[in-house]
Amino acid sequence: MKTRIEKYIFFHNTSIRHVFSFHMFYSVSSQGLISRTKDFGDAHELIGVRLGGLRDRLAAADGLQPDILAKKSQADQFRVRRGLIL
Repeated sequence: MKTRIEKYIFFHNTSIRHVFSFHMFYSVSSQGLISRTKDFGDAHELIGVRLGGLRDRLAAADGLQPDILAKKSQADQFRVRRGLIL
């Protein structure tokens, strides 16, 4: 039969192990969150650059075209865009 001191020491050691395991779990989770946040920032910046290029190309393509082939190509591009949006 365990004495009161032995029970207390066992309980105390178990509590410390639990606190340490929670600490490790949250520190690993925090590191993962920080890593994902940095990756998100990089991805957001890259998407912004790509969308800026696309916006510039679309603005250039929206102007009137001088010849029939360019007009046909422009109409085809509009159809494709409309299909992608719908």
